[in-house]
Amino acid sequence: MTDPTTLLTLAERCEQAAGPDRELDVAIAFACGIVTHRQGNCFYTKNRYCSVMVLDYDYDDTEYRAPELPSYTASLDAAVTLVPEGWRYDLTNGDLVSKEKPAARLTPDFAGPCFDGYAQKVPLALCIAALRARAAAHD
Repeated sequence: MTDPTTLLTLAERCEQAAGPDRELDVAIAFACGIVTHRQGNCFYTKNRYCSVMVLDYDYDDTEYRAPELPSYTASLDAAVTLVPEGWRYDLTNGDLVSKEKPAARLTPDFAGPCFDGYAQKVPLALCIAALRARAAAHD
């Protein structure tokens, strides 16, 4: 796991993003310890189920059939995997006050602060909140 400053910097990058961003997905995967190193379009992990992932399915991987690196900034299903254990999330299609941007809120199952994320797309908002919660876990 990466230091809190890196996680918060990634949350800020998600706030600035106009939409899905594969290189931001890569940075999130590294910061959260999902992948450990990269060689071209291949990513290596300590996950016991697979040791290699590829950036995109159009990568020539006919021999190994490696899974694609999750699209955290594009897919709600992928972004949900970033939510730390012991936290629940709520999503809206717009901020409850301004109704301008999709929003996500993470609330711990235990006593502690909530973390919000606002972005152009719901998966990005959830990434922001999850990255902030992960950073707080290091404090």
